[in-house]
Amino acid sequence: MDNIAFRVIDAADVLQEQVLMLRDRLLRQPLGLSLFDEDLSAEREQTTFVAICGASVVACVLVVALGEATLKVRQMAVDTAFQGRGIGRALMKEAERYGQNGGVVQMVLHARHTAIPFYEACGYEGSGAIFEEVGIPHLLMCKRLK
Repeated sequence: MDNIAFRVIDAADVLQEQVLMLRDRLLRQPLGLSLFDEDLSAEREQTTFVAICGASVVACVLVVALGEATLKVRQMAVDTAFQGRGIGRALMKEAERYGQNGGVVQMVLHARHTAIPFYEACGYEGSGAIFEEVGIPHLLMCKRLK
């Protein structure tokens, strides 16, 4: 992961446009959807973690508080040219560290069916049955931090 820097940004950061473009390209366009058709106003209340190579965002993940003890992980995206290098796992560790420092007890997420093995490798466990979200199968997954 040489030359990869990790940062936390907010919705006003200059890198936010790159985050939106990455998420749209990797998470919405393959489904025939556009992130820009969604109401993104709630993202001001979320924390965004990014991996940067040079001046480019190559990966991101968002977290949002669900009460005082739980954070929900959302919108994990790693540019295809950077996948398989441990960047996604490192971003998850950053988000978990952020949660632990804030007194969070557990992290939850809705994993796309294809991403379940990744999250299992990060220590998340599935809960309940597969459900549909944005037209594709997902599984609720959780990880206790303490």
